[in-house]
Amino acid sequence: MMMKQGIGRAGFTIIELMLFFAVSSVLTIIMLVGLDTALSQQKYKDSLTSLQTFIQMQYTNTANVENTRADAAACNSADAINLPAGDNAPRGMSECVVIGRYISTNTEATRVYAANVIAIKQSNAVSQKNDLDELKQYTFKSVDPGVTSTDDAFRVSREDINWSAGLVPSSQPGAAVSSDPAPFTMLIIRSPLSGSVTTYHLPKQAASFDELLAPSSVNTTTAQPLVLCVRPNVRNSLHIVEPARMGVRINAFATNQSAVEIPSEGEHVCDKS
Repeated sequence: MMMKQGIGRAGFTIIELMLFFAVSSVLTIIMLVGLDTALSQQKYKDSLTSLQTFIQMQYTNTANVENTRADAAACNSADAINLPAGDNAPRGMSECVVIGRYISTNTEATRVYAANVIAIKQSNAVSQKNDLDELKQYTFKSVDPGVTSTDDAFRVSREDINWSAGLVPSSQPGAAVSSDPAPFTMLIIRSPLSGSVTTYHLPKQAASFDELLAPSSVNTTTAQPLVLCVRPNVRNSLHIVEPARMGVRINAFATNQSAVEIPSEGEHVCDKS
């Protein structure tokens, strides 16, 4: 009598299936972490690039002035710059000049503002031989760019630093990146004497134009590059990305947009020396 041969059925044991799913899960997590890190790094670079572009644009606006002052705005020899209400000097025919751009941040250093600087030469002014002394013969007016203004004369523009990033102080090498805000103030001026463009800055919110143009400020801060260290605020579902120490650098006495750079990470511009 012949016996029937059993038919074997190939398959996976429960242990093999468990191993398969475990390995697949680990590989998926690794892939997601890598993707998440790459996205976070790109967001950080976007923050740097958008800040650089915004500041570069202010040099363009200084060189290529657009006068949006209303005809009814006052600007006269009595040193009055009363915007938006005032005399009836036609736009472009008053004694005022659009002399540059004023740049500042909010207290949290997460938003950057810029506005026109309008100036008039003081009635008792004496002509000077250098740009800085000549500027001190003028009365300046701008607006607090952080306050919404209906006056188009100042051409206020605002830029949130992308991806909830913010400006922070430089840190000691190897130390944790500070989360304290680091506001700053910049004044980009086209000299009425020579026509050259110069940048004045302070690593804080300046109280006045005089503070920016004071010899102590010019000699100690403006004569040095201004470095805006950017710290991202990116918290991911899988991990927290520790930012690189990078920022945007405005070279000393910058005259045009080419002086606004993003140094490489290897330059350690946001490490205290």
